[in-house]
Amino acid sequence: MKKITLSLTLLSISLTQAQIKNASISDEGDIAIVAYHDNPDGFSFVLLDDCPNNTTIYFVDEEWTGVAFASATTEGEVTWTNNTGAIISQGTVIHIENANDNSPGILASEGLAIESDGGFSLGLTEDEIIAITGTRSSPGTFLTFFGDSDSMGSTLTGTSLTNGSNAIYTSTITEGYYSGTNNCDDLTISECAQQINNVSNWTFGSYTYPDVVPNTIDVSGVLSIKEPKVKSFVFSPNPVHDKLNIQYSENINLIEIYNSFGKKIISKSYDNTKIELELHHLSSGIYHAICKSNTKNQHFQFVKK
Repeated sequence: MKKITLSLTLLSISLTQAQIKNASISDEGDIAIVAYHDNPDGFSFVLLDDCPNNTTIYFVDEEWTGVAFASATTEGEVTWTNNTGAIISQGTVIHIENANDNSPGILASEGLAIESDGGFSLGLTEDEIIAITGTRSSPGTFLTFFGDSDSMGSTLTGTSLTNGSNAIYTSTITEGYYSGTNNCDDLTISECAQQINNVSNWTFGSYTYPDVVPNTIDVSGVLSIKEPKVKSFVFSPNPVHDKLNIQYSENINLIEIYNSFGKKIISKSYDNTKIELELHHLSSGIYHAICKSNTKNQHFQFVKK
């Protein structure tokens, strides 16, 4: 008896995801800017992961050239620290009012903000905020970027940030705030960041800061890593007497039936998600079905009674 060998190729999915929920502000996109305002200067950011006590984030108002900040001291810097003695929960929006430390002084809605380098000023054109975990000389992780791509010498190169994913880097940025959906249910943390960093979800133009900016974004439903949905053909019954039912989430294009000697005895084209295949004419024995859609091929062994 000849042996039939059916080689099944399994689709190997490689998942790479730098941004994960790990109860720290340590990955690109772990925060997102949700408001930018000029005169009085102010900005807001949302924590997309839990923020432990003593976490410090540096907000630099200076161009990044691709290899270094344009200056070690000019244009100013705001340092924010979680000094609450507790974890600040993911989804919390931190408002930094009077970011240039003019009267009545810089104020953070939670934690402590100081103008650690004088000259912090948010302009309506050719300006940016770059959030990092380290210093200008040793930036550490670039958490996010909000700014104008027309700003001379400024680039995302070398930051590991991507416009529209974990940064907003586009021409002629003006003051504005996130006005999109206020939750990230069933999204990964990366997808949540993409939702916030999509400029189509923003309102740009003059507004009252921080009155119209949300105080929280519901990220309680954010997933650490979204597991890929497993899609398989469904075959029934087995053993088969007269009819084999085949179902799939996409349209089935082709069904082939082979006998135990490897001979193709049925080949039919379809364009439906549910198929009822008449098999009453087949002799009793073991058979093999190969079903094909546009995205998947699957093998199934069944017994004909």
